[in-house]
Amino acid sequence: MLDVAPSGLAPGGEVGFDPGYVTTDGAEYAFGRRYWITAVRRVRANGASIVEVDAEGAWNALAEWRALRQIAWASGATSAYGVLREIARRAGAFLLVSGASAESTGLTPASTMRAGERGDRAFARLLERLPDAVRAQGTFLTLTEQSAGESAGYAYGSLHAMASLRVVDARREAGWARVFGAGLFAEAMDATAIGGGAGAAIVVDDNLGFVARAAARDAAVLRRAALEEAADELVALPHVGQEIGDVVEGTDATLGLAAVRYRVTSLRFDYATAEATAGSRGGRALMTLGLGEV
Repeated sequence: MLDVAPSGLAPGGEVGFDPGYVTTDGAEYAFGRRYWITAVRRVRANGASIVEVDAEGAWNALAEWRALRQIAWASGATSAYGVLREIARRAGAFLLVSGASAESTGLTPASTMRAGERGDRAFARLLERLPDAVRAQGTFLTLTEQSAGESAGYAYGSLHAMASLRVVDARREAGWARVFGAGLFAEAMDATAIGGGAGAAIVVDDNLGFVARAAARDAAVLRRAALEEAADELVALPHVGQEIGDVVEGTDATLGLAAVRYRVTSLRFDYATAEATAGSRGGRALMTLGLGEV
């Protein structure tokens, strides 16, 4: 929210969000979050003038874009990454690569988008074939393979105090992956997940013509099942440089956690003005992180 609307602030424009704070080293902030404006509301009430701006990033652009006609990629013609990049481009977003898997460039599947199909659904369908994930920051998307061995880049509970921490142990959706390709079959199991009650995931994909590719899909299915088990939540004062996909660690003696690693799966900044936080000095900012398996 703003008190006065800058000139030129209108739907279709671009707005930057660079949160930060003043420390002993001066003003520090995170740069790079850029979004497209979708709505501007100007309100005058109770002696105050407020401007509210709605803006969206690349994920929203993908969800809102629909194929105007059928789009097809022949088997062997374009890599999975190339197809994803083309879909993002048509939606007006940018897809970058940072540590993407070999499968993302080695797999060249037959792919089709039906007329009227949403970009995010086509993206999700293709990502199911890969061990990669897509990170979004403003108008940019980044394709990356998230390593289970990645070290934590920041610590909560020891270096950065937490307002609250919720940890959930839940049954995984899949602990047994069975993949059927063109005249071939492969399977993989996660004994720990199966012991916790996880079920089986069945994949049928005639694009898979090699056992090695089917085995890679097995691993990707189990990896995705682990990453999608994201129910933990941390609330703290904002770390403005935190991004979705980062690996952090949490320590809490009451919950029995000592430098446990998590991957950030969602991020929300909340700011309440002094008027909305009666009894507090100035405004109040909080950050909520969704956490999942590394």
